[in-house]
Amino acid sequence: MITHYSDLHPFRMLTHRLFYLVFFFLIFLCSVGSAQDQKKKSKSDPRLVADAQAMFEEGNFPEALRDYQKLLETDPENTFYQLRTGICLMNLNQPSKAMPLLLKAKDGGEVYSYYYLGRAYHLLERLDESIDALNYFKVKASPRAYLDSDVEKQIARVRTAKKLMTKPLDVQITNLGTKVNSPFDDYSPVFSADDTEIFFTSRREGGISNEKDTDGDCFEDIYKAEFENNEWQSPINLGKPINSSKHDAVISLSADGQYMLLYRTTVGYSGDLFIAALQGDRWSEPEKLNENINSPYWEPSAALSPDGREIYFSSNRPGGYGGRDIYVSRKLPNGEWALPRNLGPIINTTEDEDAPFMHADGKTIFFSSRGHENMGSFDIFSSIKLEDNFWSEPQNVGYPINTVGDDIFYVIAANYDKGYYSSDKDGGFGKKDIYRIDLKNTAAEVMIMKGIVYDQNKVPTSSSITLIDQNKNRIEGIFRSNSLTGKYILVLNLGKSYKVMFENDSHFTDVELVDLQNEDRFSEIDRDVYLKGK
Repeated sequence: MITHYSDLHPFRMLTHRLFYLVFFFLIFLCSVGSAQDQKKKSKSDPRLVADAQAMFEEGNFPEALRDYQKLLETDPENTFYQLRTGICLMNLNQPSKAMPLLLKAKDGGEVYSYYYLGRAYHLLERLDESIDALNYFKVKASPRAYLDSDVEKQIARVRTAKKLMTKPLDVQITNLGTKVNSPFDDYSPVFSADDTEIFFTSRREGGISNEKDTDGDCFEDIYKAEFENNEWQSPINLGKPINSSKHDAVISLSADGQYMLLYRTTVGYSGDLFIAALQGDRWSEPEKLNENINSPYWEPSAALSPDGREIYFSSNRPGGYGGRDIYVSRKLPNGEWALPRNLGPIINTTEDEDAPFMHADGKTIFFSSRGHENMGSFDIFSSIKLEDNFWSEPQNVGYPINTVGDDIFYVIAANYDKGYYSSDKDGGFGKKDIYRIDLKNTAAEVMIMKGIVYDQNKVPTSSSITLIDQNKNRIEGIFRSNSLTGKYILVLNLGKSYKVMFENDSHFTDVELVDLQNEDRFSEIDRDVYLKGK
């Protein structure tokens, strides 16, 4: 089951090691084997056996798979090789191919095949068989002191999958198709508030760099696609300076579409978070965020709050609750990011939490987790921000958005009617594809205001946009229009009255009043602004 980052490599990549929590323990058990297995192994080329063993223990499953397949060619009935080949295929997200080998290994007496059979049945949605295999393994495997807790977690996930799949959501999930998705990995979508542009990360061929990682996958690049004529157009590589010769992955887009957060590997670092600004139709050189955000540890994902004053990010830095946790940092008056605060044990678990996204309402967070009430590997959850920095109990967003596979990088529109995410579910065009979700029976507490800012000569112009809550006489955010097109997008909360001040460097100003105190449903306000002299 592939997720979006490697836990065994220093940089962000898509090939996650499915079973890393129990991996090294099972390596030891599988390596010992029975005397009969060792005798069978002796028939094979010792150098190939040693190379297969080394690649397997390093977690290099593509190379280990090739070696064990060669060993099976000369010794096809060797149950140890069958088990190892099946494990490699499982870690490469190929449960259908792994199943026959694991069944043969089971029939040959390899008890540990039951564990992987349980995981394979889970991924193939044969849930009762998954529970039976895992229970058998729990009884028969020895020693079991460490494995019991992991097996119980797997069984709990299968039971959650059974429960959620009996109550599917009324949603429509659509693959974005071959114009956007490739035969490679495509993931981490973010889109503009007016849903006309989508940015995403891809490992397709033809990127900035021809370099490949240890799994033979291309380095990550960031792409952009536009929605025209009622369909997504073919994506384009954003090129330099957004993309470099290393890994570059988009992780967030500001509410006004003028700032992008990205993850980038750099010389001497495992990878850091950067921010870039849209200057007309070109992106600026990405600027690395400060040391309060980027630590000596791993910060693979982040999201800006709608007002741009907070950044939510994941990190495996010490002091958390386990694995990767989600943190928040506020922007100081000098523009720097303050020391972060862990979101606490309501959000974070002993497992990994990742890929945060703050909804336009400013109070609902979506994130992916391997913990909580989970039906697969990464599931998507939501939580509401309460008073005094507390959060509501996270809720699984449900099936079929969540599946028995990896579901992550969930982003949703301001009016809750549509969203996008990445999944490795069956039926895709590549290893991981981007999907659109159309939701029904949803309610949004926000409104979109958009248009073009013009100067006195009716030419589109850049403008600073200050959003003021008139009821509280408080600035809710400072945004800007595009310097080339004059285009702007604002997300406003229902039930409020706003003053919107537009101002550019020539000191031309315009004030727009927007009264939403009696509005109770989502809509869009199209309002062009013509700046006037003071």
